[in-house]
Amino acid sequence: MVGFAGESHKPTSTETYPGRWNLALGNVKNSQEYEGFVVDLADIDRADRLVVIDFEGTGNRPKVRIEMIRSPRSVRLPGVIIEIGAVELLREGSGWRKGESFYSKVNPEGPVSHVARGIHGITAGELRKAPRFAELQERFFAFLGERDPIVAHAIDNERDLLSHELARMRLAQWGEKPLPGRWLCTQTLFAELFPRAPKSLDAVCDKLSLDRSRRLAGHGALLDADLTADALLIMRDIVSAGFEPEEAVPWRYARR
Repeated sequence: MVGFAGESHKPTSTETYPGRWNLALGNVKNSQEYEGFVVDLADIDRADRLVVIDFEGTGNRPKVRIEMIRSPRSVRLPGVIIEIGAVELLREGSGWRKGESFYSKVNPEGPVSHVARGIHGITAGELRKAPRFAELQERFFAFLGERDPIVAHAIDNERDLLSHELARMRLAQWGEKPLPGRWLCTQTLFAELFPRAPKSLDAVCDKLSLDRSRRLAGHGALLDADLTADALLIMRDIVSAGFEPEEAVPWRYARR
């Protein structure tokens, strides 16, 4: 996962949430529903399939609507996604198992920042041989499904990158949030459980005792999606077991 310049767990029903967590998830619902999130962990219990995604990016910031309004109509911007990774989680009895995965490098048709290259290690030669996002979009969206919840760590990053690519294809307005009502953020859930802890994916893996040694050689979209899936299911188990948050804090301060 770059910012800008797959073992089965056994979740139980939401009826096992302690009273304090019911209140906390109520606060999550109010804040997340406004921004088009999936709202809370109860949505997992109502789903039979989840899709966990991660993008690696060029390191260049996606454009917002006001910037494009001020730009000449002839401007053709490069893409911002260079790697897509996605893992499906399928309900299996009272638990979950990992199913199929989706992976591809993506030719952004433009530059990749030096900082981003240092994080993921993807070379310009690899990207030149990769398909463009427009060539992958239909297959990727088929993998996402029509209504399945979409999970990501720090979803603003993934949504903004995806929004940029869809706007380039004229499938969305610049700055428009894609696929509203389907997103669930593991960083947000982790912040509710551990508000004092750092919220990066590395920090989440360390806190939840997930092996992230493969990440030391470089970030990868499929690897990060796989770790995010593991983190989600562990946090789901923690909540179901009646774990109390480390500290009660207003949700707006726990999100980052």
